[in-house]
Amino acid sequence: MAPIICSTAGLHMEDVLDRMLSGKAKLGVLIVEGAIYNKPEAGPQPTGPRRQHFKNLLVELAAVADYTLAVGTCASFSGIVSCGPNQFEATGLQFFRHQRGGVLGPNYLSQAGLPVINIPGCPAHPDWITITLAMLAKRRLRLVDLDAYNRPKPFYSKLAHYACPRNEYYEFKASAEQYSQ
Repeated sequence: MAPIICSTAGLHMEDVLDRMLSGKAKLGVLIVEGAIYNKPEAGPQPTGPRRQHFKNLLVELAAVADYTLAVGTCASFSGIVSCGPNQFEATGLQFFRHQRGGVLGPNYLSQAGLPVINIPGCPAHPDWITITLAMLAKRRLRLVDLDAYNRPKPFYSKLAHYACPRNEYYEFKASAEQYSQ
């Protein structure tokens, strides 16, 4: 079973983290869900012997991960939590909205040489997550398989609306003007 980092993980997780960060244990895939807060006072406060905020721990883990996945729109692009004044300075892993950057920076590459692989959606499509992980396990996902936003092209190269049987109504501006039309 893969370790899960959360506030209830307990002290056992400290040992797992130490082994991964020291290179004694391999971190194959780092999967992150949720936007990352840049302000230290935002989000859960540090706990355990490490006394470290999640953002800093995430940066350390990403440096040793074979692959890093941002699952969901918030982890990918900062999502809804960055709307409005963005008081906690929330960002995605390698993007802030549609601009490269994010908490890991625009030039981040995992140990396998790939940027953060973004699987946006709210929620992210479970098949797309599973197939992406399978492609990584078989070493079949390459940089050329990602679009400009680091999303796997097989899933994000076309708008979902194009396959919708009602799309023609949108294309020809045949919209309902009242409920029940």
